[in-house]
Amino acid sequence: KEVIEKIKNDPTSPFWASTDDEISKRVNGLLKPGTNQFSNEWHNFEPEMSADHFYEFMVWHRGLAIPRARNLNDARVQQGKKVFMEIGCASCHRPSWKTGSDNYWTPNMIAGKKLPRYANQTIYPYSDMMQHKLYMANDIHGSWCRTTPLWGRGLAAINGSGVERLHDCRARNEVEAIMWHAYSKNSHAYNSALKFYNLSKADRDAVVMFLRSI
Repeated sequence: KEVIEKIKNDPTSPFWASTDDEISKRVNGLLKPGTNQFSNEWHNFEPEMSADHFYEFMVWHRGLAIPRARNLNDARVQQGKKVFMEIGCASCHRPSWKTGSDNYWTPNMIAGKKLPRYANQTIYPYSDMMQHKLYMANDIHGSWCRTTPLWGRGLAAINGSGVERLHDCRARNEVEAIMWHAYSKNSHAYNSALKFYNLSKADRDAVVMFLRSI
C-alpha cells in the first residue's frame, strides 16, 4: 500500500496509473523477467545503449575472472589450508567446482551474435553455493546465510573495499567472522568454529593467512 501511494504521488513514474488496481498491474507486469521492457502495454522504456554496445559489454563481462590466488607455496599458507580442511570449514566452503556446458540465454537484442563460452571450467570459489543457518544475534532472513565465496576476499584491504566480513559486515576481520559462526550452538557451523577457537594461535594465524591467499 505504501508503494502504491508513492507511485500515485509521482506522475512521472513508469508505474503510475489512475487506479490502485492498474498500478498493481503495471508493477507486476513491468517487473516480470519475461516482459519486453521496450514493447509492452504499460510503459516502453528507452534503451540505454545500442545492441552493439550491449554485445561488447557482455563479451567483456563474461570474460571477467576472479583475482589469482597468491602465496600458495608459503609453508604457513599450506598449514592454514590443511587446518581449514581438518576442522570442517570445507564442508560448506567447498574448495572447487566443475562448471557445466555454459548454455547461456541470449537476449533478443543480440540474437545471432555468439558470445564466448567458458564451459567445463574448474573453479575454486570455496563455497557450496547454498544457504545455512548460523543463528547470529540481530540476524536477518531467519538466520539463513548464503555461504560466501572466499576467493578474492584476501585482496579486500588492498583494493579499497574494506576488510569487513559476513553478509552485514559486522565482523571486522576474519577471526571475528569465524567466531560469529559459533554465536549459537544451533549454528550449522558451530563445531567448526569451536575447533578454530581451540586451535593454537599459530594455527589460527595460519588459517587467516590461507584465507587471505585465495
